[in-house]
Amino acid sequence: KHDPSGVTILPSGRHLKPVGRHLPVARWPHGLAMSRDGNKLFVASDSVGQLLSRWQSGSPQVTKLKPPKLDPKKKAHLNAGGADFTPDGKLLYWSSGERGTVFVFDTDSSELLAEIPLNVEVAGKKFDDSYAADLKVSGDGRHVYCADVTNFRLVIIDTEQRRVAGSTGVGRYPYALAVAGDRVLVANIGLFEYKPVPPPSDGKSDERGLTRPAFGYPSKEARDGVEFEGRKVPGLGAANVPESFSVWSVDVSNPAVPRVVDRWKTGLLIDSPSDNGKAVGGSAPNFLAVRGEALFVSNGNNDMIQRIDLRQGEIQAKQRIVPSPLLSRLRGVGPSGMTVSPDGARLYVAESGINAIGVLDAGTLKVLGHIPTAWYPSVSY
Repeated sequence: KHDPSGVTILPSGRHLKPVGRHLPVARWPHGLAMSRDGNKLFVASDSVGQLLSRWQSGSPQVTKLKPPKLDPKKKAHLNAGGADFTPDGKLLYWSSGERGTVFVFDTDSSELLAEIPLNVEVAGKKFDDSYAADLKVSGDGRHVYCADVTNFRLVIIDTEQRRVAGSTGVGRYPYALAVAGDRVLVANIGLFEYKPVPPPSDGKSDERGLTRPAFGYPSKEARDGVEFEGRKVPGLGAANVPESFSVWSVDVSNPAVPRVVDRWKTGLLIDSPSDNGKAVGGSAPNFLAVRGEALFVSNGNNDMIQRIDLRQGEIQAKQRIVPSPLLSRLRGVGPSGMTVSPDGARLYVAESGINAIGVLDAGTLKVLGHIPTAWYPSVSY
């Protein structure tokens, strides 16, 4: 049952009665950006973008932004949802996902002005198969920072020349970014760096591939690799290395030569003590928010929010979100997008798993309450 003015019943049987005003958007919305002055919103949906002006009024103006058309023979999605406005709001940068480019749109004319490729040579190394995910525009608008998921790197784009100025390797599957002055913070949501299985060398095993899994997980063979069906199957390595489920800080004061200056393991480490024994899954840091020298991290798998002091380089507070004491041993709140109130007193957290916005004290991270929303909120501003 779908009733925007009343109670909606989900297929799971849950009831939705969100507060506030509602505006229908295109199918599968998965990205949201707001201009610096708060007058414009951009919603990235499946192969289409929507630019909203006067969105706080009762009759917002909605303009479609159309990225280049895909080859109809390819079954692919065109964008990854990462987007940000220039400081003056005149341009919008939008990540293309597996196309490996960044779109540049004029927000007044809705015209696609340029498409900046990430699959270029940087410092003598040629990159291919880039997947452009989250992106952020620098405070002065001179650079765009983009997470390249498949190449495990942070890419820096010169906005005047509209080309890649530099890049540096980060952790596994960089997923979300935040900017704090000359630092870019990167949330790495992945666990392992998977390697291809080589062809057999014994002259008798099936060259088409393995007939069954070479190892179970967790196991010594999974960690170190194993000889199996005439080939050396690479191992996955250790789980709790700095590259997995972590947040990294990158100094971008020299865009051509960015430097990793800090790394933090966030959330619960795999095999660490948990309510039901040991943690078997990683923390999955999936969103970052910055206010002054405070960096807030959302660990989606652990239902945990953490605050890092960027000046001290230390995790100073943490809070697991538990909507009811009856659920204290369970997970599923699914914290994701966050924003800090203008006065810095409150932290608002999209709680995807319970269809709400969590309200936390930004200083202590104490949970103050929950605001009902529509189905599966993932970003908040």
